[in-house]
Amino acid sequence: MFNIKSKKSFTLIELLVVIAIIGILAAMILVAVRGSRLKAQDAAAKGNLSQVKSALMRYYQDNEKYISYADDGSGFPDMCANSSGSTNCKVSGMFSTAKGGTNPDSGAALLDNYMNQNPDKNNEYFYAVSEEGMWTTNPTPQNFVVRWFLKNQSESFTSGITCGTPGGGSGVCSSAGQKVFQVTND
Repeated sequence: MFNIKSKKSFTLIELLVVIAIIGILAAMILVAVRGSRLKAQDAAAKGNLSQVKSALMRYYQDNEKYISYADDGSGFPDMCANSSGSTNCKVSGMFSTAKGGTNPDSGAALLDNYMNQNPDKNNEYFYAVSEEGMWTTNPTPQNFVVRWFLKNQSESFTSGITCGTPGGGSGVCSSAGQKVFQVTND
């Protein structure tokens, strides 16, 4: 005859302890993966901002000015019509819809010739410019800033920059309680 008590088995409490430990480890891994994903999104956005900065600098070399709010070639006074305000244009407004932008007028697609694609299709990069003679009929854009609100708020600040100011320096700063990465023509 077989003795039932001679079989070794786990008790219910031992199984519950193992399941709880596995659950805690899984939660810690998910937090680490989420943080890595946010850092990767920010790294991609920083790379895109560097490309936008290079495109704007090449535009400046060709045109001897930066892109102005009223510079879209469409006859309308403001290329920022798809943005929340005329001082924070979305970069996608500078690309034709063929490149994933919001500007249907291909003549107004100012950055189409300077970049292979619009990096702003899934993100919101904001562009602002300071113009010399802003209230005259032909203002001349002198400085620009392109900003991205960081997903990972643990980035360290860059010293010596003015946040959101065209020409204020490139790096990480704080705007409206959130960390922002910005590039300028510094």
